[in-house]
Amino acid sequence: MKIVNILGREDREIALVLAADRMAQVAQKPLTRSAADELRRLAAKVAELAGAA
Repeated sequence: MKIVNILGREDREIALVLAADRMAQVAQKPLTRSAADELRRLAAKVAELAGAA
């Protein structure tokens, strides 16, 4: 089964901004294992979205 990315360019840009904003919020708190996991997940999402742009 082929998965098609249905996000348009504007949607990707909004998702990038929201992910970067969330990363900044998480980074302002002490680093815990769950925060590090969330940062890794968000970083992967940002890389994925940036590659699709």
